[in-house]
Amino acid sequence: MKNKQSLQEELRAYAESGMYPFHMPGHKRNGKWAEGFSSPFSVDITEIEGFDNLHHAEGILRDAMENAAEIYGAERTWFLVNGSTAGILAAISAAALPGERILMAENSHRSAFHGLALRGLSPVFLPVPLLPEYGIAGRVCPEDVERILSEDAGREGRKIRAVYLTSPTYEGVLSDIRRIAEISHSHGIPLLVDEAHGAHLPFGTGFGESAIACGADIAVQSVHKTLPSLTQTAVLHLGRGGEKYFSPETLTRWLKVYESSSPSYILMASIDACIRFMGSGEGKKAMEAYEKNLGALRGRLGELTHIRLFSGEGQDPSKLVLFPDKRTGLTGKGLADLLRSRYYLETEMAARDYLIAMTTLMDTEEGMHRLAEALVEIDAGLCAVSEDGRRAPVQVPAVSENEHAMEPARAWNMPKEYIPADRAAGRICGDFVMLYPPGVPMLLPGDRIKKAHAESLLENAKLGLGLEGVRQEKENILLPVLER
Repeated sequence: MKNKQSLQEELRAYAESGMYPFHMPGHKRNGKWAEGFSSPFSVDITEIEGFDNLHHAEGILRDAMENAAEIYGAERTWFLVNGSTAGILAAISAAALPGERILMAENSHRSAFHGLALRGLSPVFLPVPLLPEYGIAGRVCPEDVERILSEDAGREGRKIRAVYLTSPTYEGVLSDIRRIAEISHSHGIPLLVDEAHGAHLPFGTGFGESAIACGADIAVQSVHKTLPSLTQTAVLHLGRGGEKYFSPETLTRWLKVYESSSPSYILMASIDACIRFMGSGEGKKAMEAYEKNLGALRGRLGELTHIRLFSGEGQDPSKLVLFPDKRTGLTGKGLADLLRSRYYLETEMAARDYLIAMTTLMDTEEGMHRLAEALVEIDAGLCAVSEDGRRAPVQVPAVSENEHAMEPARAWNMPKEYIPADRAAGRICGDFVMLYPPGVPMLLPGDRIKKAHAESLLENAKLGLGLEGVRQEKENILLPVLER
């Protein structure tokens, strides 16, 4: 242990390594925009006189949150120092009572499913169609929302109390929030949007409209993901008209449950500084320059021969989703490894078939040029090595297609044991199991495990991808199942 470097030393060495970040946080380790920001130790305080209390804001924090609401066009805005997770948990907790139901998109983040389990709520799954060319989640169909809510209105028993979905998705796909909000409201229920990857949307011209501007009642955004703010910083917006469904007092009460009672003033100052910057003329100029550089970068990447850039209807162009041609034998993970080891470029996420490189207004023109040059060089060295490009696809059911043998909340709290994945088919899962990132569960507590689940987990483990909710022992994967 004596020879081990401290975390601080490792971070300093990494910062000096020349590795360029195409991943969150959105400030990209570039603090030039906030050169007046103080040393963290000099301003790390608690709720002393004159500095207000986040959970009972009456002074400087209230004013900062009101300013944020004005800039974003929200009725009310709350600062979050436990990330979007705290806001999502609070929103779901305020939306329904224990035993009630929420219409939830099947590609929701694990934090939303945690909220269901904590509150004893039941999901009604909203299908999310896959984009056949790419194999990633597409847009939620408003017609599906209308159909499910209309069917629910005619059934006996517990009614759906809210609609919950993610837009933009991790890959940058935006749904038609305006139409879905209209449908939800016509049925007298609110729309909640996980907009963690969309804090930048209101500030540009080519990224798409924000959920609040489209009529959502609650939107939760991670300012640290796509804007220049410190990790763990986020906001919860109550939309104009949202007080019909949510009282600010109820949301504040639940935020007290899920957020630290000692919120960091450094993080809150980061949120405030970030949003003030984005609402200023300086922020507007930075966004204009960014959109110009991003357009040039996407133009170059669109000309690649063996690496395809995702571009589709309703896509946020800030996300660069790259698909190596399967016939070359190169995986998304392999492409990410090449970019890291050969070009000192770190991407956000890599899966078997694609990778994601995140861009923000804090990316430099030189950084974007480095990425373009690297991908052009890699692309030029690739060639087709197989005729059909088959990669033995493992068809993993969407979570909505799983057999839900037990309510998630009940299964989550029952005794569990861990058994090898290849012996788990037919058993009931005892935890949330997922690839992380992005953190969208493939199995919920209470789901019956299928052979395809085990095969997919084993394949992802061989690729070295991050798995959560399982135990890894050498080359084996152990799944959590309910004790018999």
